[in-house]
Amino acid sequence: MSVRRLPLSSVEREQALYNFYSAERRAGACPLTATERMLEFSKRLDGVQEQMQQERRNLLGVGRSRTPEYAIWNSMRERCGNPKHKSFADYGGRGIQVCERWHSFENFITDMGPRPSEQHSLDRYPNNDGNYEPGNCRWATSSEQFNNRRSCRVVTYRHAQMTLKEACDLAGTNYNTVHHRIQSGWEVTAAIDTPIRKKEPNHASR
Repeated sequence: MSVRRLPLSSVEREQALYNFYSAERRAGACPLTATERMLEFSKRLDGVQEQMQQERRNLLGVGRSRTPEYAIWNSMRERCGNPKHKSFADYGGRGIQVCERWHSFENFITDMGPRPSEQHSLDRYPNNDGNYEPGNCRWATSSEQFNNRRSCRVVTYRHAQMTLKEACDLAGTNYNTVHHRIQSGWEVTAAIDTPIRKKEPNHASR
C-alpha cells in the first residue's frame, strides 16, 4: 500500500531555507551561480522533505498518542474546550479557540510538522490573543515565547518606556482591564489613567 505524500509545511520550508543559507555563510563566499544555488537548494529541500515525511508517518502511526506532538495537540484542545481544565480561564475562558481543521491530529501535524527539538513547544504567533490555527502558530523555544507574552508589550507612559504590566503596577490599576481597553481601541495613557467602572470587564490574564 502506498503512503500518501504530505506537503512540506511553510514552517519546514522556511527552516530548510534558513539552514541552507546559514551553511553558505559559514562556508564563506559561494562560487555557484544563482541558478546552481537554486538547484542545490532544491536537492537539499527534497532530502529535508523526505525526512519530514518519514517523521510525520511515524507520528501518525501506531503509538502516536505517546508522542510529544500528540500530547501538545491534546493539551491545546483541553485548554480551549474543557471548562474543567486548570488553564481554561486563560485560554477558552478568554475566547481562544482551536480551529475546526485542527480538531484532527493529522491536519495539525500536516500544517505544523514535527517540533524541531525538545526545547520547542506550541506558540500562538504573531497574534498572541488569536486562535490556534494555521498562520498563527509556530514551534518556539521558551525564550521566543517569553518575548511574545502580552506582559512584555512595551508602551510609553509618563514620558518613559516600560512594559504594559509595569505601567499598570505604577498606576495601581488592573492590568487585565487596561489590556482589554487597549484591545478595544483605547489610547494607552487613557486606558491606564481612566478610573475603572464597577461594571467594566475584568478579563483573566494569560
